[in-house]
Amino acid sequence: MQLLILSIFSSLCCICYQKANYITIHKNILIILGIVLPLNNSVYAASADNTFRVFDGTQYINRPDMRKYGIENITILYGFNFWKKNENQDFIPNTKRLIKLARKYDGKSKMIVLDIEHWTVQGHPLRPWIINNSIDKYIKTFNIFKAHAKISKIGYFGGIFPISNYKASIANKESTEYRTWEKDNSKMAGLAKIVDVAFPSVYTYSDDIKLWEKSFLAKVEQLRTKYTGEIFVFLWPQYFDHEPTPEHLQLKFIPADFWYHQLEFAQKHVDGVVIWGGWNFKKWKPRVWDKTAEWWLETKNFIKNYELNTSK
Repeated sequence: MQLLILSIFSSLCCICYQKANYITIHKNILIILGIVLPLNNSVYAASADNTFRVFDGTQYINRPDMRKYGIENITILYGFNFWKKNENQDFIPNTKRLIKLARKYDGKSKMIVLDIEHWTVQGHPLRPWIINNSIDKYIKTFNIFKAHAKISKIGYFGGIFPISNYKASIANKESTEYRTWEKDNSKMAGLAKIVDVAFPSVYTYSDDIKLWEKSFLAKVEQLRTKYTGEIFVFLWPQYFDHEPTPEHLQLKFIPADFWYHQLEFAQKHVDGVVIWGGWNFKKWKPRVWDKTAEWWLETKNFIKNYELNTSK
């Protein structure tokens, strides 16, 4: 009998399937048939409790209040927040400035991202003290900031753990390139133990969906070897702005179906996404908000279709 029900269910799914109504249709069919089955598929599991979270990390001018769309605010602090112009950034930020920043932004949003990426954490096999010194600076900076920011959850932008290396992330796991990347990531264990939350970047370097998925999963796998907390990946609805992205793709907007797929894929594997973007790299200033942009329409569809509840 159960096999018959499952057969009917599968047939109905095939007939009714539309991307925009995927979750709703499947759920309604289960209710109509009056059956309760264990939904082990990660898509169902994630949509059942609506815990997946979406954050607005964009820089668009005149963008709407994202909260009415179920998108949460997030604070991203960049290098210019930590150092004054022409100040030596080889050293950790001024302690008084760090404390002032922490107290200013703590609690204003539930998450704070520290975007400091220039202290190198890979390479230099013959001079390991360079890497150790960088890691020490990341840890010291975080500890000072965190000591004065008790409310918000805080983490570093994902260029440092897992280390941002797209080519290594899609390499064969037995290759020297992948193993070197894996070894470099293992050195970040001390930092992984103290951050409240992780923000790895999973930007798009090619139009090959499978390669993007492979890189995504490799980064999450590397992160989870040393870190057990929440993971919120940074997504950007444009192709990455320089190599290894092919020149003809750089900064082009990702096709709508690819973007929707990225949101769905993230929903299966991590706790949420931070949507970044809105910066005009040619004019070096924020872009003007476009309410008709395909990525935005697909983002709203995704939130609606998965009935996300971000009121945490």
